[in-house]
Order: sequence, then C-alpha cells, then structure tokens
Amino acid sequence: MAIVVIAFIFRDPLKGLLRNIKNLTVGNNRAEFIPQQRGNSGALEDSLPGEQQSNRDLPILEENLTPAQREIRDSVRKEIEDHPENARLEILIAAVAKERLLRHFASAYSNIFGSQIRALELLNQRGGQVSLLEAREEYAKLQKEITELASLPFEGYIRYLTDFRLVDVDAECIRLTHIGRDFIIWLNAIGANKNKPL
Repeated sequence: MAIVVIAFIFRDPLKGLLRNIKNLTVGNNRAEFIPQQRGNSGALEDSLPGEQQSNRDLPILEENLTPAQREIRDSVRKEIEDHPENARLEILIAAVAKERLLRHFASAYSNIFGSQIRALELLNQRGGQVSLLEAREEYAKLQKEITELASLPFEGYIRYLTDFRLVDVDAECIRLTHIGRDFIIWLNAIGANKNKPL
C-alpha cells in the first residue's frame, strides 16, 4: 500500500523518469537511461544587476559583491579611467558582451557530447551548412557507432545545439551560427578536451 501511495504522490516526476529509461533489469536492480543534456544557461539573456530591481540604489550592488569581485571592479575602474569619458560606456558594454559569451560557452561545454563538438567542427569545415537529410544520415551512422545514442532521436540530439544557439535548423538544412563559430574558436583557444563522452 505504501508503494502505491508514494507512486501516486510522485507520479509526475516518475513519468519523466520512466520515459527516459532505456533498459531496466530487475535482478540486481539496474536501470540504464537515455542520455540527457541540460539546456541553455541563459547567460546571453542575463540582465544587469541594476535591471533586476530598478527601485534599488547602487549601494545595494556594493553589498552584493564578494571581496574578489570588488578587487576586479576596482581594477576595471582604473583601466577604464585611461579612456576618454565618452568612450567608456561602449567599452564597458563590449566587455559585458564578451563576458556573457564566455559564460555561455563554458555552460554549453559542460554538457556537450564529444560527437556534437565533432559535428560542429565538420559543419564549419563544410562552409557552415549541411542539408537536414545529410545530417540525419550522419546521425544514423553515429547511433550505430555509439550505442548509447541509439534511443536518442535526432531532434533530441540537435536540440542541445539549437538551445545554446550554436546552430540554426530549418526544414531543409542546419547552419552554424556566429555563436557556433566563435564556440569552435574558443574550444581551440583554451585547448578544451574535445574527446568528451558520447
């Protein structure tokens, strides 16, 4: 009876969990799940601290900074003072854009499959575009090579790349975005391990 009550209470989370089971063995209680990836970090859409609650004054921002953040802030302040006052805003906006993009890349890298990195590089080598048909055919071959991907549909595999805005997909083709190109450059620049699982 207790198992039935627990199953009823947790029915919604259990549905999602059961949907992702690839293989279930009762003897020795083994469960194998379909590979999952977390989606976009939202780093590119973050709001600035002052935008979160516009009725707060700037001193509140000071309270929210860690000692390390204050050190960096003071360093940035000294650097920015070397530039003409009318150029400072654009310099700071460009710096925020670069920082957000780097955080976006780090977040994308944290869960990306190694095969997805190779797919992005191949897409780049082919001029940044391949037909959807060719991409599906290549993925079918990949599913035979990497058995863990056998139960993950193409749409699920490519969704991670579209969620992170690394590729665009339409009815006919897949295109590498500007963000996707910069992601490849970033991987090479930091010497990232591209031989990640799957």
